[in-house]
Amino acid sequence: MHDLISIPRKSKFQSFFKTTDDMELQGVYRWHQSLSSSFFAVMNDFEVVLRNTIHFTLSNYYDSRVNDSYDWMGISVIHAKKAPLHIKHRLTGKNLKTKDPATNIQDH
Repeated sequence: MHDLISIPRKSKFQSFFKTTDDMELQGVYRWHQSLSSSFFAVMNDFEVVLRNTIHFTLSNYYDSRVNDSYDWMGISVIHAKKAPLHIKHRLTGKNLKTKDPATNIQDH
């Protein structure tokens, strides 16, 4: 393993952890791998929760009768070219102005 790690990467570990030999360096590197991999599960859970929250919020926005899932992405893509320049906020009733007119990918 020692020969497969680049010299710049090894030097970062050696200088930060003040390792004195290759065995210490390998131990620190393995510890770092273990620590990093434990964050992967947390990041994965966070991403799933965030994505689901966004999906359920937009599903409810486009059809409040649906309590699980609504194809809001399909609807927004289909109607993107016909999007109004003035959109009425669902809760306040105030008109919102978009900065730029909605464009279709085919228009570019």
